[in-house]
Amino acid sequence: MLKALQEKNPHLKIYDISSPEFKKFGFVMSGEPFKELFEKMKDTPLPEEGNIYVASDGELEKLDIFEKLEKNYYGGMAVEIGYCNGQNTKINALEYHKGEEINLAVTDLALFLGQVQQLRDNTLTTDELECFFVPKGTAYSMYPTTLHFSPCKVHKGGFLCSVILPRGTNSPLDEKREEIFENDKTLWMTNKWLIGHAESRPVSNGAFCGLTGENYELIPLED
Repeated sequence: MLKALQEKNPHLKIYDISSPEFKKFGFVMSGEPFKELFEKMKDTPLPEEGNIYVASDGELEKLDIFEKLEKNYYGGMAVEIGYCNGQNTKINALEYHKGEEINLAVTDLALFLGQVQQLRDNTLTTDELECFFVPKGTAYSMYPTTLHFSPCKVHKGGFLCSVILPRGTNSPLDEKREEIFENDKTLWMTNKWLIGHAESRPVSNGAFCGLTGENYELIPLED
């Protein structure tokens, strides 16, 4: 699958998520604790156009893994289980959170990733990012310093991805913040610092335009 994706996208260098290059961004987890969540995610909607993002899904949070994540993995912190499903093929933007993000690749998908340490005055060029193929059935965690955004679809039908984060992340901010710290201009939603590309929807809606260079597109495989 990876070889076919690389041949389809000669303009991109694509690594497998199991490669050493991913280690600075996060790590692959055992999928065993998430078996029920993987199965339940198959019932979530897949739009024919664009993406759908749900930060907290009540049905997913009824599963046993929800309590285990709060008590064990996140050490007593409140978390949310949601999903990002859709048809995205471009970088568009980069975000980071104060807390690890766990994702489940219910289908094959791909990621464009960078690191907060690469930011210069809240800006970054797309040529500095790395692209990773994530096989379906993979659970992985990304560090709080990992710059990421929506996955890209590997197949024309789209992608399904479960998203686990500290509770409240990606909810609307309750008020406009006074700019005190260097990264305050990129605070876009609760626990969400974002830089967008000029072509992206977040920037058209007022997000900070800090991502420069070509808005690379991943060409999906035929289904």
